[in-house]
Amino acid sequence: MSQWLDLVLPPDPALVGVARTMAVAAATVGKLEPGRVHDLRTCVSEGVTNAVKAHRDAGVAEAITLRVGLDEDALVVEIMDRGPGLRRDEIVVSAVEGMELAELAERGYGLTVMESLADGLEIELPEDAGGTTVRLRFSLTEASSADGITTG
Repeated sequence: MSQWLDLVLPPDPALVGVARTMAVAAATVGKLEPGRVHDLRTCVSEGVTNAVKAHRDAGVAEAITLRVGLDEDALVVEIMDRGPGLRRDEIVVSAVEGMELAELAERGYGLTVMESLADGLEIELPEDAGGTTVRLRFSLTEASSADGITTG
């Protein structure tokens, strides 16, 4: 990444909008297609909300970090939390037939929503410590294709 913008937030649901605003500002600078900005907003909302919930459920007061990076052909968003971390068997990311995106999000399918809207989704789960990093990729080119999901 040639440019990174970092935002460090306490795990407060009232600040999810601040994270969305920062990501949208970076998307504007990066010239993300206007039709994709809503997808970005939704993904950042889902990811940061999941991180806040993980922190609150585990009683973790540490900050959540949102990083937005730009390179020549993509906008990359990283959401890093210090919660207990996802278990690998919790990562069930695939479209659920017959459900709208809003309904998926309400039922706890935020990762599924992010996978369906971003051009790429990667989840990093440290082996020895808690925390999760969700990395989303949005193509800045006209031809965007879903890269799928990988875990590391």
